[in-house]
Order: sequence, then C-alpha cells, then structure tokens
Amino acid sequence: MEEATGVTGFVDDDRVETTGNIAIVGEGATLNIQQNLTVGLEGGGSILVLRDGATVNLDGDAIIGEGVGDNYIYLQRASNTLFNVGGDLVVGKEGGSNRFAVYGGTANIGGDLMLGSTTNQHDVKNFIHIETTNAVVNVADAIYIGASNSLNTLDIVDGAKVTAQDLYVGMLGGVSSNNAVTVTGTDSRVDIQNGVYLGAGGNSLTVENDAWLAIGELGTTNLTSSAGGAISIGNSAGTALLSANENSTVEAGYIYLGVASNHTGSITLSGSNATLSASQDIVVGVDGSNNTVSIEDGATATGNLVIGLSYG
Repeated sequence: MEEATGVTGFVDDDRVETTGNIAIVGEGATLNIQQNLTVGLEGGGSILVLRDGATVNLDGDAIIGEGVGDNYIYLQRASNTLFNVGGDLVVGKEGGSNRFAVYGGTANIGGDLMLGSTTNQHDVKNFIHIETTNAVVNVADAIYIGASNSLNTLDIVDGAKVTAQDLYVGMLGGVSSNNAVTVTGTDSRVDIQNGVYLGAGGNSLTVENDAWLAIGELGTTNLTSSAGGAISIGNSAGTALLSANENSTVEAGYIYLGVASNHTGSITLSGSNATLSASQDIVVGVDGSNNTVSIEDGATATGNLVIGLSYG
C-alpha cells in the first residue's frame, strides 16, 4: 500500500469479538486520518502495526481499547517510522491488556498520553513499552499512568527516550493504585518539564541501571549515576517537583536537586509509607541553592544525605 487516506480510521469497528489487523509496511507507506482512530471499538484482538519507515498522520485522538481489552498499536524496526497524533493517545479506555509499544521510530502526541482512562477497573494490566535507542515518544502535554484505574505500567528500556510536560502516576480521578513506571538501561532517559506526581495507593517509580529521569532542566549527565540510575530535579523557574503520596514509592541510585547554579528543585513526601529510596546519595543542592525536601505525615526517605555539593 503506497498511500491510504480516510476521514475516520477504525480497526474492527463494526464487529464484536473478532480480530481486525491493519499493517503498514515499508518506506514511504502513509496513512492519513482526518479525524479519530480507534483500535478495538468493540471486539478485542485488533492490531495496528507501523514498521520499516511507515507513517500514520492523525488529526484527532487515538484510542486503543474503546470497549474491551486486548488491542495493540506497535511501532517497529526503523527510526524513521512515525506515528503523529494531533490530539490525545488513550491506551485502555476499557478493559485490560491494551498495549502501545515502540520498538523503533517516533510517536509525537499533540495532547495527553493516558493509560487506563476510566474508573472501570480491570484484572489484567494495560501497558506502554518503549524500547531501544531509536525509540522515542514526545508528548506535548502530560502523561497519565493509571489516570482513573489500577494495574497500568509504563516501561522505558534500553536507551529509549520520552519527553512530556508532567507525569502523573495514579492521579487524575477515581480509584487508581498499583500503577508503575520503570526507566531502565544505559542511555534510557525521560525528560519531564515541570513535575512528577505519585498518587496514594501503591504506585511506584523506579529508575535503575544507568537510566535518567530529568525533572525540569538537565544540561549534563556528568554526575555519578552508578548502576542504580539517577533522578535530577531542578529548573531556573524553581517549579521542578517530585511528589509521592501515601503508600507510593520512588526508587533510584542517586537523586540530585539543583544540578546547575541557577536551578532549584523540590521533593515532597506526604502520608504513611510514602517512600523515597536512594541506594546511594540524595544530594540537596548540587550547584544550585534553595532546594527543599519535605517529609511529613509518616513518609520516609532512605539514602546517604548530602546537603550542598559543588560539581562546578
């Protein structure tokens, strides 16, 4: 298929409990959708695959699992594979085992990226998986993992890159617990412009194996990160924040606040069993000043605490 265009693109839109597949394969193959895309409107097992330099341009929203679970969108095998979404990408509006995965290529999301978006609970997790050095996801607004329900995971693995304005884990509406974000592997990096927020109820954030999570601005990674991975928090506006609430956990090797001389960052832990754990150091004020850590209402922090350290 050299080129395909349509007003609205649906996979398996008029069949129940059947399997629908649409694959775009090869350099120059393009699908232009002028409104919305739904993969899995009613029946499960619907799959959209983009690979080998294919492109999908979508003006509206993309939904994986509108009515049931077990639906997928995959990007594969080439760095020039593109998925351009003008609005939101919603993974798992209903049901579990809905998946969005990038194993090569770039997804550009013009609105929010939402995983688990309704208050209807499910028994099997939905997930987003971004893997390899040529896998990139850029989100113009916020990422919500467990926006309104539980058992949702985001994995950034083996050199993959993700950017967004904010990251919310188990925070938007309804009951949302046991959601997890993991960043792992050398050169894996997540850049969040403003803040990372973990809601109450067993939500977790793990940065490990030389990966980085940068909250705010990070111009250099010329810092000791170790096999435990690292989180940096700070920007020139002083708005960079890492926040964890009751029964939620943040784990990394090193945690740095205020990496540059004009950067300020904050950590807030609130509620019973809200936990921040660094296998190595928590450095408050690497080169910056006025950085703060607040621990209250039964929260805990574990690690070697260093206050004021110059790398300049």
